[in-house]
Amino acid sequence: MDYSRFFYYCSKGNLKEIKYQITHDENFKTEWITDNLYGPSALGEACDSKSIGLIQYLLQYVDNIDIEYIDFHEMNIEILKLFLAHGKFNDDIRKMQLYSDFTDKNDTFTKQYKKFMKRAKPLVDEYLFRLDGPIYNENIIG
Repeated sequence: MDYSRFFYYCSKGNLKEIKYQITHDENFKTEWITDNLYGPSALGEACDSKSIGLIQYLLQYVDNIDIEYIDFHEMNIEILKLFLAHGKFNDDIRKMQLYSDFTDKNDTFTKQYKKFMKRAKPLVDEYLFRLDGPIYNENIIG
């Protein structure tokens, strides 16, 4: 298999084919999951496909999640939950757009995003402040 086929199967949410390729193809490289050789990464494409099973499977092979995936994947709360359960991010999660101020905008996207934020912010806050979370430990250790 090559990267373009792997990318294609991720974009189609094809968990069965991805599992087979990862476990049986000697050419597979874990970097394919997060590399963005052609624009979005294979993980980003899997998120766009909304295949929760595929995303969950791919996350086993990911060291750090780019926080941009959270901002741009169609405001899907289930994907956010998977990312928070994974827990390793490439940057401070407080930089994601959840913490941006959209009060001056009133377009359709902004209204949808505000609804998403109402559901997502408590999940992110719980992640940040739980006993093994980054802010709790920062305050205890720091």
